This record gives sequence, structure tokens and C-alpha cells, in this order.
Amino acid sequence: MRNATPAQVAVAQVLLARVQAATARSPYVVRPTRAGFDVTMDLANAQWWAALQRQGLRRTHVHHVALHPKRKRLTITDEAFELAWAVGPGAGLMPRLGARVAQHSGRIVNVKFGRTVATGQTGTGYTFSTEEGRGLITTAAKDLQWSLRLGPAEKVGIAVGFLGLLVAALTVVLMITVS
Repeated sequence: MRNATPAQVAVAQVLLARVQAATARSPYVVRPTRAGFDVTMDLANAQWWAALQRQGLRRTHVHHVALHPKRKRLTITDEAFELAWAVGPGAGLMPRLGARVAQHSGRIVNVKFGRTVATGQTGTGYTFSTEEGRGLITTAAKDLQWSLRLGPAEKVGIAVGFLGLLVAALTVVLMITVS
């Protein structure tokens, strides 16, 4: 948070503390950064390994949060990573972070549905969504009256989408007038 006053840093710290509290009993962890903080799966915590592996989790995301405390604004940049499960020292499966899959200055939406089956019991459904980690951030921000802004790449993406729509509309108009 460049050029932030002590009061602005204090406002940002309140948001950081609120997100940390929201992740306390979840498989997510918050790591402070120079620009704000990151929220990601806590792959170093063995407490969550069995549940994540059982769900067949093959991708994980880092939500990079950049804070602009002067105006109480934030942007979220998502980054996706492949996740591999390897046998660890205790002969159990441990997650290993693989190569970066993609980086977006915006939003990655990924939802996985599945079913787990316990011996002698009926299966229980589960859902994994990238929106869960993002929701921890946006809920805390909304409660503290921070606003979420589109990042530069999201704005470019929207502009490119509108340009594509304009080109498609012009193509249809030209096809009709030429016929």
C-alpha cells in the first residue's frame, strides 16, 4: 500500500483482520503482501489434506487482494495452480503445488460437484467453488464498507467483449445490406 497514511494503514489492517478471522476454521489462509494480502488454500495444514484429496481437488487458486485504503477500494486478481497429490514421509497423500495454470487480473470461476462415499453409509454430496475463497474477502469488505473495483485486465476484457459484439453486429448488417 504505497503512500498510505498511518490512518489508512489502520483501516486496511481492520479488513485484513476480518478476513483472517473468517478463515480461522476453514481450509483457507491469509498471507499479508506489500499490496494487501493473498487468500489461498492452506496446503501446509494437514488438517485439510484428507478432505481436499477426497474431493479430488486438482486445482487451487490464490486470490491476490490489492488494497486502496484511501478510498476503501480493493481489487482481486485470481491465479490458478495445478495440484498434485504425492505420497509423503508418513506414507499419506500430501498436496504438491504444480505449475501455474493461468493468471487473470479478474475472476476465475470454477465449480466442482462430486460425491464422496463412506464405507457402510450413503454418499454425501459436496461442492467446491472458487467463489468460496473470494466470498470470504468480499463479505468482510462489504461489512466494512469497502468497494470492489474491476482491475485493469477486467476492464480490457469487457472492452474486448464489446468490440467483438460490435464487429459481429457490423458483420450481420453488412451481410444483410450486401444480399
